Amino acid sequence: EKTKAPLLILSANTVQETYDSIRLVGKATGTEPTANLLTAAMQTRIQKVAQANGVKPPLPRVLMLYGINPIYTTGPDSYLNEIITMAGGKNAVEKPVDQPGDTLTPEQVIMLRPDVIVGGKEVIAQAKQVPGWSTGVVAVKKGQFFVPKSETVLVRPGPRLPQAVEELAAYLRTITPEASNVKTP
Repeated sequence: EKTKAPLLILSANTVQETYDSIRLVGKATGTEPTANLLTAAMQTRIQKVAQANGVKPPLPRVLMLYGINPIYTTGPDSYLNEIITMAGGKNAVEKPVDQPGDTLTPEQVIMLRPDVIVGGKEVIAQAKQVPGWSTGVVAVKKGQFFVPKSETVLVRPGPRLPQAVEELAAYLRTITPEASNVKTP
């Protein structure tokens, strides 16, 4: 503010808002054509993954974990929910979390029945140690954890979102959802 330098603040809560933010940065920096090409390439990569997955229920239930103490996750109103869906999974957190800051109790995680837990190496190591999860959480019981090659690729909406979708989709193709997670009509 003191230097009167232009300031651009971005907040992307959906995949579309991520594309819009990239275009806005392009416009602000005089690189709009490059930003448009980048977002078009991102959209193409993500659409290819989504089309390759098709709709093949049952979908693996995916729980994104950022931390264990408290257990911090992401709900259905996030770009990560979209990423999980595009990758061929279903967010285990189907309704917004009632507790502040998208936190869960260990018991709520058991009730969510995730087939896969996504997180960083440290969070995954901690998840394996939560009492009751080794028998009560399918993902922990079966050792079904996904750690992206770059741990920040899923937590920062930006140009690497296609990489996140591709990596998660490849992992989810190896998962067979637990029979108890499949709802019958």
